[in-house]
Parts: sequence; structure tokens; C-alpha cells
Amino acid sequence: MLTSRAKKSGLVFALSSLALCSYLCAPAFAQAEPVEENEAAPAADSDAGAKSSPSFEEMREHRQRLRQDLMMPSLKGLRGISYGIPGHNPFPELDKVVATRLKQLPIKVHNIKDCQSGDTKPVDGVLQLKVLAAGSNLTLVELTLTQWSQLSRDPNIHTRTITYADQAITHNATVNDVAGKMVNQFVLDYLKVNSAGDEKKSEKTEKSEKKASRKASKKG
Repeated sequence: MLTSRAKKSGLVFALSSLALCSYLCAPAFAQAEPVEENEAAPAADSDAGAKSSPSFEEMREHRQRLRQDLMMPSLKGLRGISYGIPGHNPFPELDKVVATRLKQLPIKVHNIKDCQSGDTKPVDGVLQLKVLAAGSNLTLVELTLTQWSQLSRDPNIHTRTITYADQAITHNATVNDVAGKMVNQFVLDYLKVNSAGDEKKSEKTEKSEKKASRKASKKG
């Protein structure tokens, strides 16, 4: 049998061990709690990101604003363009689709294949329609207009840059239809930008004609 002193020393040793264990384990439990909060944080961030992602309608409106504010002004005063379909073209009717719709423009339009080297006037821009494979049954259709431009920070620097662009991914069976709509939109944008100037000119002409007729009537 253990003596009372031995019992006391054993009890003290047990209590000391328990205290030491609780001291060592407490930080581990204290550190485990924030980890759970950190693990939950990405889920909350993903929910917030999902809520803040734009809708299809918002994306469409944003795209229209970009076209109207940044691209359409570059079509003002365009005197002539050349067009072409660079690279491999697996759609034989595509060239005819583009040419037919560009005939609606009231400016000179040339096929880039017919242009001679160095012949740039009155060609102010080069319209290209690219078709790139995006899968076994999908194609990326991209329309771009390239023009000579000046840098605003240094007007002496001239460079070729894309001033108008549109693109879409579509099924191979609808490539001609999508390309035709893109070219039609380009034609409509050109007519819209340049018709505004024509209307102003016509208004000035009408005013000047009215003034001339008034003067003539007074003299008579």
C-alpha cells in the first residue's frame, strides 16, 4: 500500500500532467477555429462573385456602348475600303456573302485580291473577315477594319490599327449567316455615322437656298 505522502505526490504529478496537456492542446484548438472561418471565406467570396457577374443583357448593352462610343466614330468620312478573307477558308460561299452586303455601301469597295501593290487611294481601310476553327463543329468568325491612325500623344507617329471589330463563335452550319449579319451591322454603322453629317449639310443647303430666294424676292 502507498503511503499518504506517495498518494499526495502521485496526485500532484497527475494534476501537473493534466495542466501541461491542457496548456499544450489549448493553442491547437485556438488555432483550429480561425481555420474553419478561412475555409468558409472562399465560399462566401464565390457567392459574392456569382452575384456580381453581369447578366447577358448587361453584357449586350456594354458591347453596344463600346461599338457606338469607340468604333463607330472611326467610320466617319471613310472614302473607300478593300476587303478579303485571309488564311484558309473552308466555306466557299463566304466571299460572295461578304461582297454582296458590302455593295450597300455608298463608297468604293475593292477586293484585296484585285488591288495592286502600293495602290492605297481611295482605300482608307482594310476590312478582313477571318474564320478560325474553334472545335469539331464550331468556328470563330471575326470581322476587323484596319486603318492608318495617329497617336494623340504624338501626331507625327502613324500606325496601322484595328478601329472596328466584331466576333462570335457559331456552329459550322451558320457561319455564312453570322458573317452576313456582321457585315450588315458594319454597313449600318457606317450609314448611321455618315448620314448624320449629310443631314447637317442638307440643312445648311436648305437654309442658304431659302436666304437666296428671300433676297431674290426682295429685289424683285
